[in-house]
Amino acid sequence: HYRDSIRDVRQKFKFKDLILGRNYRYGNDSSNFHSSFSEPGIINLTGLSFNTVDGFKYALPFWYNFNDTLGHRFHANALVSYAFSRKAIYAEAGVKYRYSGIKQRWVSFSAGHVLQDFKGNNGVSPLGNSIYTLLFENNFQKFYDKQFVSAHWGTEIINGLLLKAGFQWAKRLPVTNHSDFKVIDVKNRSFTSNIPVIAGIKDWQLKRSIAVVG
Repeated sequence: HYRDSIRDVRQKFKFKDLILGRNYRYGNDSSNFHSSFSEPGIINLTGLSFNTVDGFKYALPFWYNFNDTLGHRFHANALVSYAFSRKAIYAEAGVKYRYSGIKQRWVSFSAGHVLQDFKGNNGVSPLGNSIYTLLFENNFQKFYDKQFVSAHWGTEIINGLLLKAGFQWAKRLPVTNHSDFKVIDVKNRSFTSNIPVIAGIKDWQLKRSIAVVG
């Protein structure tokens, strides 16, 4: 009865979950599957960021996980964001399914409309860029508008050796700064335009384009 009570608490919905967020867990030690669902709640301070293209942006992430004793795993995630200065809504979602636990075989799909950093995941983090922009008037991150769909597949050939394949189709659009807000106005410094400082970059590379990446 005690274990069942703990399980009920983990699964039971409460109204405050819509405000503060919650992780729900399903299944128990005797079941052949486990799953969990996370929703951020309306108050999600970690989802707040700032950049000169969007101004303040608020993001709400959701995810769901499922796995069983046979090694199957399913993961789904979604992210919805609103850019206040640009007055734009971003949304992206993806699913990944491991259909063979022995061979580590999986397939994934994703699609969305996002504001993409030119440097991808190798640039300044959103938190770091927010701090640099608001307090030091340095807008290091440069962005482009990206609408995309992608699919990927992978398998383990031998122990530790993986084979992966996939593609992505994306429509890329240039964007400009929509906000010059800052907490501290640094003397003799101002925000730079939303053009990346990359040696040898050409003007045509910053215009609207379609990309297919394998």
